[in-house]
Amino acid sequence: MTYVTRTVRLDEDDAGPQDGAAVLARGRGRCSGRANLAVGLLRRLGIPARVVQGLLLGQESVRWHRWGEAWLGSLGWVPFDPGASVGLVGVRYLPLRGSGDGSSLTGVRLERVDERGYLGVPVRNGLRVLPCGGVTLRCDASTRQADVTAVLLGPDGSRWARQGHGGVVFKGMMPGRYRIVWRGDGPSGVLDLVLGAVPEVLVELGVPGEAGT
Repeated sequence: MTYVTRTVRLDEDDAGPQDGAAVLARGRGRCSGRANLAVGLLRRLGIPARVVQGLLLGQESVRWHRWGEAWLGSLGWVPFDPGASVGLVGVRYLPLRGSGDGSSLTGVRLERVDERGYLGVPVRNGLRVLPCGGVTLRCDASTRQADVTAVLLGPDGSRWARQGHGGVVFKGMMPGRYRIVWRGDGPSGVLDLVLGAVPEVLVELGVPGEAGT
């Protein structure tokens, strides 16, 4: 992704062919051309990859956009966008099936968006890069024998639910503000917390109704 970002300049007015070889030779291309080049290079490396088409939602406009996905085994299809991000795309990306660039976008607009989680992702070489692993959040019950159900609400509105005996574990969490809502055999409550760069965080689910940071 860094190579494509540095080698091929984004030019949405580029009228030339948008296959990978053509945009590489010219050194510029539309979003489709850069996505085609990145997907082609990944395939040459033996990594299954595909181009994704959809909408990119801006504050003042909505436009057609193309990015890519790579198959990374147990991680599944991992999205990327040359010039923007590796390992993730923001909530402004809306993949669509069965539509083309010629379809009218009249009346399509962005009502509201919360992308704090995406904006909190670190930037390396001009690309937002999803850290490998992320933060592991361990939530222990007040007693090892207690059954716990916990819901974790992320900074971008994402939601994870876990059930466990004696506690639950959330893996791969990005830095940011979270809220845990839990209930169990004994205490239940709500906890607000901020995850930073520490690789593992332990939270003891104790006093009913307790909230803190």
